[in-house]
Amino acid sequence: MNTRIPSIPSLHLQVTLAVPGMRPDDISVTLDRGILRIQGHREGELDGWNYNNTVERAVQLPQGTIDTEGVTATHDHGTMLGLPNKPINGGA
Repeated sequence: MNTRIPSIPSLHLQVTLAVPGMRPDDISVTLDRGILRIQGHREGELDGWNYNNTVERAVQLPQGTIDTEGVTATHDHGTMLGLPNKPINGGA
């Protein structure tokens, strides 16, 4: 799994994942206690061979900076997560 996490100041963090061969149902994304965990798992058979692929990444996010209610995820030949920052000093 190829993961990039560029920071866009005062807007949000954006996580882009390259997960070749994985479908949206194969991917699990959780955010718990400031740890963003991305897991992918796929099993199947190809040309008479069984396969079992698992990938996982965990990233510690800056404490108290992510608006967990505003997290979004999309999948279009890869997965993109939007992690909006909390407003600073109550402002937008």
